[in-house]
Amino acid sequence: MMVSMQLSEVSTTPGLEVLRLLTGSRHLDRRIRWVYTTDLLAPRRYLSGGEVVLTSTTWRRRPEDSDYFVRMLADGGAVALMAGTAMLGAMPHDLVRACAQYEIPLFQVPDELSFGEIAETVIGRLHEERAGELERMVGRHRRLLHGFTRGDGLSAATDLLRTELGVASWTMSLTGRVLSGDCPRSAEVRRTAARHAAAAPRLPICRDTAEGPITLLALAADSAPQAPAQVLACAADLRDWSPTERETVEEVAEFLAAGLARRDESARQRRDQLARLAALLDRDDTDPARLVAGAPGAGLDLGAPHLLLRARIAGAAAPGELARQILEEMSAHLTPDGVTATIGTGPDSSAVAVLPLPDRAAPTPDELRELLDSFGPAVGGGDIRVGAGASDIGARGLRRSWDQAGHALLVAERRPDGPALIGIDEVDTFGMLLAGTPDSLRRSYCQRVLGPILDYDARCRTDLLDTLAAYLAASGSWHAVATQRHMHVNTLRYRIRRVEELTGRDLSQWRDRFDFQLALDLRRG
Repeated sequence: MMVSMQLSEVSTTPGLEVLRLLTGSRHLDRRIRWVYTTDLLAPRRYLSGGEVVLTSTTWRRRPEDSDYFVRMLADGGAVALMAGTAMLGAMPHDLVRACAQYEIPLFQVPDELSFGEIAETVIGRLHEERAGELERMVGRHRRLLHGFTRGDGLSAATDLLRTELGVASWTMSLTGRVLSGDCPRSAEVRRTAARHAAAAPRLPICRDTAEGPITLLALAADSAPQAPAQVLACAADLRDWSPTERETVEEVAEFLAAGLARRDESARQRRDQLARLAALLDRDDTDPARLVAGAPGAGLDLGAPHLLLRARIAGAAAPGELARQILEEMSAHLTPDGVTATIGTGPDSSAVAVLPLPDRAAPTPDELRELLDSFGPAVGGGDIRVGAGASDIGARGLRRSWDQAGHALLVAERRPDGPALIGIDEVDTFGMLLAGTPDSLRRSYCQRVLGPILDYDARCRTDLLDTLAAYLAASGSWHAVATQRHMHVNTLRYRIRRVEELTGRDLSQWRDRFDFQLALDLRRG
């Protein structure tokens, strides 16, 4: 807790009215933290910032000493200098010039006022303010604790900031969704602010927007750079806050973080249980009875329809947790009972969400994509891919939806230029097989089937591969391909015969046509 008084209050404090300001009137808004008395020429090491320095100027042996002494005060963060003239008889002009140069307010202390009286008066005021601030802090804590015991701690915290500081504040998710409080900012500004919070090296930060400044504080155990799940936002500029006001806001943020952690404990337990269920779903030999037994711990009723989503983010610092937060935001817009979990750790981690849908139809892939696109800025520089299974019921339905979402996710990841979210209904069986093919097998197969054609095209600067792809796409229609590629039918026949000669395959045989088509699809995927 930092307590201070303003420098301008010194001259109005009883007993200190006789102090005479010689220079520095523009800096009287500085805050005094303590009083330090010295006659050392180099007191820098004993200053920690915020001190009023008292000196009798016995350190001055020559005019240059004034510049050195005042520079040491400025480097140490002193807010003002109060100098007596009993030793020198008058205030040295070089000392006044140095104070003006280094922007250190200079007060002349008359002979009848002792340094002890100054120190006792200022420190006494600081102690009074400290006692008052302690009382106010205890009152704030009592109000916050009372709010949390009533179950409305989020609202109690934002109300406190409004009544004590006159600051509109609200809590929001990493996508800008308001969780509590009165938010005077538009949805677009909130989303932009949340994106800044996710990208910031540390919080708090302040960002200027078209609707005014927003200060963002992490609602977490620390202010680590990974995107916080919730932030406290204030419609104010932290750079304008006094130390006491900033401490008040930070206290509220700490209480909110602790309260949210307690409130979210049951949600964390459900997430942990869903992660354990995901490990069972990933095994082919899992007994469905184990899924039935574990589902209630994750808050799932397998007797009701549910939708399963799986997501992965490439290029994020903690991809699994960020993907889980995105799925949680999507879930919050669809159902209040959705459960999310992170799967695995490190750069290969991913996320899963199970959304109970007892009273509504499953959202279409287009609806899910629109929802996901609105959260895109929260991903930062990462590339999110999501697979959606079909709505299903029961333990076996959960397994089917898990597998379907996994296949759809693979297809989405294999298509970097395609949509970020793919539903299982948009993936045919052939596409699922291609998505599950390892990269090494893809390369080997493509080289074995298409290698001679690729080598020939590179060597002779021809386009046999494109001709073959067009021929297969047209189901072997000579006239259609010739028209499309603006060539004579005989030229087309020659090129297809050249493909057969190079590869040793016969395009009149369906197995060879299938091999060519499969290799082309694998190469494009």
